Amino acid sequence: MKKMAFTVAATVAALTWASAQAQTPRDESDLEEVTVTGSRIVRNDFVAPTPVTSLSAQELESRGVTNINVALLELPSTNSVNPLAGQGASGVGLGGVNLRGLGFNRTLVLVNGRRQVPSTDQGIVDTNTIPSVAISQMELVTGGASAAWGSDAVAGVVNLIYDTKFEGLKMEAQVGASGEGDGREMRAAVTSGTTFADDRGHVVAAVEWNKIDDLVVQADRDWGRQHYGIIRNVADTGPTDGRPRLLIAPDIRLSGATLGGVITSPGPLANIAFGPGGALLPFAPGANTAAPITIGGTNTDSAVNGVLTAPYDRKSLLLSAEYELSESTSIFSEGQYSTSRSTLPIAYNWNFGNLPIANDNAFISPALRARMVAANVTSFNL
Repeated sequence: MKKMAFTVAATVAALTWASAQAQTPRDESDLEEVTVTGSRIVRNDFVAPTPVTSLSAQELESRGVTNINVALLELPSTNSVNPLAGQGASGVGLGGVNLRGLGFNRTLVLVNGRRQVPSTDQGIVDTNTIPSVAISQMELVTGGASAAWGSDAVAGVVNLIYDTKFEGLKMEAQVGASGEGDGREMRAAVTSGTTFADDRGHVVAAVEWNKIDDLVVQADRDWGRQHYGIIRNVADTGPTDGRPRLLIAPDIRLSGATLGGVITSPGPLANIAFGPGGALLPFAPGANTAAPITIGGTNTDSAVNGVLTAPYDRKSLLLSAEYELSESTSIFSEGQYSTSRSTLPIAYNWNFGNLPIANDNAFISPALRARMVAANVTSFNL
């Protein structure tokens, strides 16, 4: 009975809906514009889902982002490089896109549907070179699109679409800083567009400048000064001993190096460290030592001091023009200039214990030379 009642109810509902549709007058107004996103994907989403994420210029503006990569970082499908933090010697300031964590070379970056020129010798496209003020829409296909674009789109496609029909003048300015008062960032942008030749031609120009003044590192924060890190548990003997393989602990430091150097040779001179002015200091390697790091210890340099924000100066210029030759033919031209300069201290010049120092070295202090002579030591490793 329940099944029959459901069928009757569904039939009545369908007839009622059809009757309402028949009584509703149709809007015969002309359709002026149709916007299609992800147009290279042939199959319909209801048949074979191909997720397309679209962000408009208004959404980008409401987020208050200073560049495109910052907006991409907020999307769950994107494992982008943060251009504001340190990413190694060649990566600081670089805004690469890494969809689903499959690699930068597996994410295709398009501008107006065309491949963008890579910014590095690894083929990474720096989205920071593209003026965000000129973007009208940003589309992401994260379901994999290698069939439509090739192997460089295995992870997906990011398509940045310029507002080539913009008319008027738009100016933007932003100033911000962290809650600690550092990491100050400034941005200014201007966009201008106009038509010519009786509306047959259109030209758009955009200029954008973005700068970060300060180098902010982990030690500049209360939580960062605790030097939390991950270290191997030396007490772990195997999967059945009930002990964790790794430890998350504070005060992670280098186990066998100091800024002034430490003697690593076994014997009577072991664990003598050099302080300011060559002063001889005792060196304690700490606990749970899993070289090259340890927990605690004295006179050791911290091994955990990540960069949160690096100094950064970016300028970009875009000039786009198009002209309608006839109703079916038009020509266009796009020119872009970008420059980006970043500064990041990577690490000290270092050596972990195999630098030989002889007893006739001119920089050995008299006190150390006397101890070497008393112990009959002719050299040691630093």
